[in-house]
Amino acid sequence: MLKKLVWLTLCLAVIVECAAIIKGNSGPVLFYRALDIHNQQTMKAAEENVAKQRQTTAESMANTAKTGEDMLTVAKEVAENPESKARISKLDQTVSTFVNNVAKAVHKREAYAEGVASLREEIEYQERHWSEIIEKMTDSAVKLEHQKTHDRTMRGLQRKLQLVDRELQGLDAALSRAANAQLAAESLKQFALMGKIGGKLDGFFYQVREANSAMASAATALLVTLHTDDFVSDAVSEVTGS
Repeated sequence: MLKKLVWLTLCLAVIVECAAIIKGNSGPVLFYRALDIHNQQTMKAAEENVAKQRQTTAESMANTAKTGEDMLTVAKEVAENPESKARISKLDQTVSTFVNNVAKAVHKREAYAEGVASLREEIEYQERHWSEIIEKMTDSAVKLEHQKTHDRTMRGLQRKLQLVDRELQGLDAALSRAANAQLAAESLKQFALMGKIGGKLDGFFYQVREANSAMASAATALLVTLHTDDFVSDAVSEVTGS
């Protein structure tokens, strides 16, 4: 009985997710990977999910960088008046916000990478499918024409995926700097409580500024739109007429 209930629950979940894909929902797209489902709808869903995750990741990185700037401002205020409990409390709040935003940015980065992995799998399937179609063509001239289109399209797609890989590397580098800035901020907060913030500002400022610059640059890079108009699903559609 328990096994049947689990099976029915899984089936219902798949039906719900399939309905979301059919409606063009850009939500979770991983379920069909397990079911080995690949078609134009799943490709479109993967494309939309990547675009959505790019946007939210960029926004998260930019917001974290802004919080870092806020920390610098508050740290200067504390240094000017180290006895002010209100300013020390404000520094504590700002540091906590920064730490939370770094954690959110890490989560967004993972969601973006997951979406890219799904899209890459869709592209790989469509490439294989397209190659199979071309292989079955009997007219040598038509076959050559389609093979050239296939090769040109795939080269463009691979360049775009390489761009995404570089963006992910940039995100990782920025988040690594953010982690260092987070440690520096936590340390500064403790020194502020002890009234010994003065000699610790230079190292703190360096770490936070480096992190802010890296996060802002990563956010800007993400906002360069990853166009999907010429993705292989469209090209395959032209060849197959589907």
